[in-house]
Amino acid sequence: MANNYRYIGKDTPRKDARDIVTGKAQYLDDVHLPNMLIGKVLRSPLPHANIKRIDVSRAAALPSVHAVLTYKDVTDAIWGIPNHMKLLDKKVRFVGDAVALVAADTAEIADEAVELIEVEYEPLAACYDVEEAIKPGQPQLYDQYPNNIIPQISKLLQNVIKGDVDKGFAEADEIIEGTGFYECFPNPLPPEPPGVIAYWENPDKLVAYVATQSLGLNKYLAQPFFRMANTQFIATQCGGSYGTKNANLTPIGFAAELSKATRRPVKIYYTKEEHLAAYSLRISCRINARVGIKKDGTVTAVTGDWIVNTGSGSEAGPHEIAVGCGELQLALRCPNWNLRSKLVVTNRAPTGIVRGYGGQELESSILPIMGMAMEKAGVNDKVVAVIGDSTFLHSGITGLVNAVYNKGQITLIILDNRTTAMTGHQEHPGTGITAQGKETRAIELEPLTRGIGVNNVTVVDAWDLKTLKASVKSSLDSSELSVIIVHGACSVHVPRRCNPRVIDADRCNQCNLCLILGCPAIQKEPGQIYIDTSLCVGDSCTLCQQLCPRQAISPQESTYTGKTE
Repeated sequence: MANNYRYIGKDTPRKDARDIVTGKAQYLDDVHLPNMLIGKVLRSPLPHANIKRIDVSRAAALPSVHAVLTYKDVTDAIWGIPNHMKLLDKKVRFVGDAVALVAADTAEIADEAVELIEVEYEPLAACYDVEEAIKPGQPQLYDQYPNNIIPQISKLLQNVIKGDVDKGFAEADEIIEGTGFYECFPNPLPPEPPGVIAYWENPDKLVAYVATQSLGLNKYLAQPFFRMANTQFIATQCGGSYGTKNANLTPIGFAAELSKATRRPVKIYYTKEEHLAAYSLRISCRINARVGIKKDGTVTAVTGDWIVNTGSGSEAGPHEIAVGCGELQLALRCPNWNLRSKLVVTNRAPTGIVRGYGGQELESSILPIMGMAMEKAGVNDKVVAVIGDSTFLHSGITGLVNAVYNKGQITLIILDNRTTAMTGHQEHPGTGITAQGKETRAIELEPLTRGIGVNNVTVVDAWDLKTLKASVKSSLDSSELSVIIVHGACSVHVPRRCNPRVIDADRCNQCNLCLILGCPAIQKEPGQIYIDTSLCVGDSCTLCQQLCPRQAISPQESTYTGKTE
């Protein structure tokens, strides 16, 4: 790597690494502000009920208790997507729903006060099944959502409708109908529970310390929730999120309301029990689908109803549906679609942002139905899976062991680019090099996969499309489980960038094949496709040149040093 780079090719220590490993990093529970109180939440034991009577007098009279709040005392502002969830309401909608808030000098006193609050509930029928919930006569969670269906947001992708499904089914050799599920409602449960410390610097400015992965998103959502008050969010060290600490306003709202009532900073810090039972979960879903398929495996039509269970509240449901509808069209290529979604509320914990975010839920629901369709059509072609080296070492080895044991008919392509991807700065044993160019202990994937029990293992040059194509064809022609290791250093780590490629406009017929590479150097404007030579890595890659059927791409006889300040 050239020495004139400031950061590329150099080891760059993570700024907070030393503080984390020495215990100096400030997590939310390490922050202690002057005169800070501890907030606690009384939670509902019932899945669905109206609050007929609530008496907080004994709790409020307990020494060192500074505030006890019910739905009568807090803001009536709502949040969620779309806006519908209150901090406290006279109706509870899941076991663990908030009933009252307490602020006291210590957690022990606050817990004692919570126990002294008397509540009389009017139990209501509960509904958990997503298809039962939308039937007439079922318990209604929100008056504004008849049949428990949240209306679609017109500006978001909420359905996949294109082509002619009747024509697609007429062309199909086989048609299959089935129901797929993704209904486990998992909680990622990162090591650190959700928490916030909030105080009002003045009546129009809220300051909050938050353990979050998305500080800006918290501010974006909180400002309208708090009547456009000026908000300042300060991020503490985040002890794991897995997507769930993006923008949950509920604990922020609890702390802010208690702080407003006491005029002191208040900390809300969930227990593990609260984190597991009362915090937002992943969406669940069910799909009733109909699929048309030809005997060669071509999918001709897909119709279905994708029913998404958002629990008692939707923090991001319409956006997750949009991601799912988009991702499915990448996972399942088909010209004719009529797939419609419904977002449904039920008496389970509310759902919010979790890694996967709509894509894996829909894909995991419909792909088993696709497997049934392939079986009925007699499609015996190998399944081809592509995985990165880092992900393979993190989570793919067990899947390969399973495929070997069950004699799976698959071709696994491992992209062994010798660098980290999502793992960023950390030294990963399978890479041999970090993103900063530092050498690490490497695990060679060929002996590893052979040791697992794969006999048919091929290693090919990542930049040689002809050999790669031949290897894939040979693997698909074989009935044996195969692994292809596409090996080659990421172009970022190539020492020299020379001879960037250019496109001959006279030869190019704009077939767009080069664009499918997704290369940032290849640009398209009306009537022209060209290569930005300042971005092209030149001889380090050449994929576009190999791919072009008209030989319109060739090297520019010059040297690009890549020098930068």
